[in-house]
Amino acid sequence: MQIKHNFSLQNFPTHAVIIAIMTLFYLVSRAFVTPVKLDGFLMVVLGYFSLLLICITLLIGPLALLHWKRNPINIEVRRDIGIWAGITGLLHVLLTFRGTFVNNYILYFFLRPNCCGGYIPDLHLFGISNDIGLLATLLLLALTALSNTLSLRLLKGKWWKRLQRLTYPLVILSLIHTFIYQYINLRESLLVILTILLLLLVLVSQSIGIVLTLSRKRRVSTNL
Repeated sequence: MQIKHNFSLQNFPTHAVIIAIMTLFYLVSRAFVTPVKLDGFLMVVLGYFSLLLICITLLIGPLALLHWKRNPINIEVRRDIGIWAGITGLLHVLLTFRGTFVNNYILYFFLRPNCCGGYIPDLHLFGISNDIGLLATLLLLALTALSNTLSLRLLKGKWWKRLQRLTYPLVILSLIHTFIYQYINLRESLLVILTILLLLLVLVSQSIGIVLTLSRKRRVSTNL
């Protein structure tokens, strides 16, 4: 059973390219963003970059089907991009929570005080979005932990692939989290439009992948 493939980009330096992009963007940000606002700016950018990388991982499979009759269990460039989606997503969360552990301020991301001096879940958009973001973070960490050859071998391929399909609920949760925060923070229309276009691109590519897979299965069954 084939479990590794380079998506026709043998020895493509995925890690080096992403590191170069992040380094360049950080240097440009330091040059043009005031130090007081830099952490907040990077927090937002890393969140969008992580979402972009997650969506790219969902584009690679359908694109690969245009070249192969059947995708291998693991496509290395997709796995590498997924690892960086996890790294940038975690950095986004760490910057979001920076300094909030003092006086338990972090609780206010998810809870609100009640009349009796305790806390209750925050069911406003802010709290709901943070709950969704927390769940997305846990899924992202789990998927990143699986993105290695040892996990692939231990889970015997098929189980690894089934767990990797958690990427689908991950991208849904990430998009919901993003759209809610765009609404709360009144983000620029361009950001909202680009996020919608990214969602549509994923939906179209996944639809193409499903159509190709079903048509090929039908052709095989007909030939039998």
